[in-house]
Amino acid sequence: MLPAWMVELVDTRDLKSLSFGSVGSSPTPGTTNLSIMDNILSTTLVDTFMTKEVQSVKKAETIKNLLDLMGKNGILGAPVVDDENQVIGIVTESDLIKHFTTLENPAGIPLLGSLVSLGADEFNQQLLEHCAETIEALMTSPVITIHGDATLLEAVDLMSKEKVNRLPVVEGEGRLVGIITRTDIVQELAKITTP
Repeated sequence: MLPAWMVELVDTRDLKSLSFGSVGSSPTPGTTNLSIMDNILSTTLVDTFMTKEVQSVKKAETIKNLLDLMGKNGILGAPVVDDENQVIGIVTESDLIKHFTTLENPAGIPLLGSLVSLGADEFNQQLLEHCAETIEALMTSPVITIHGDATLLEAVDLMSKEKVNRLPVVEGEGRLVGIITRTDIVQELAKITTP
């Protein structure tokens, strides 16, 4: 069964007239959008849609380095790996937001229609200290992962069940080989299902 966010996407498209090439077979007459999408998701493997060039970080790196990596690459999270490229955690924009909400805003007083900050130096020092902390301080561990030979339906189900937006893709005992996100799945399905 498809999660609600996926059902909403599927119901807005006319999938019956499409040919899916190597991703799946052409639908038979009388099939519904949901059954077509379910067929695609249950026959397509994660390694087909995953991002293979993953931006990962080490737990000893600073939060500042993570922020730079995320900004430079337009990503909202990164797997945390050890020296053997084994996934040991994940850090996301949610982790960063939680981390930075512990900062105390500097006090201020209204003066001539503007706010004069009191204690901005202390706030700036706290901010620098937060950025100098290591990723280990805020990463989520253990992390939910998936193997590349799992189906997209299994990935979607796991994301929905665990309430995560991204899954590091691993092989063997947890070596990172890719990452798949809800956005990846929706964008790729949109390409397939756009006439």
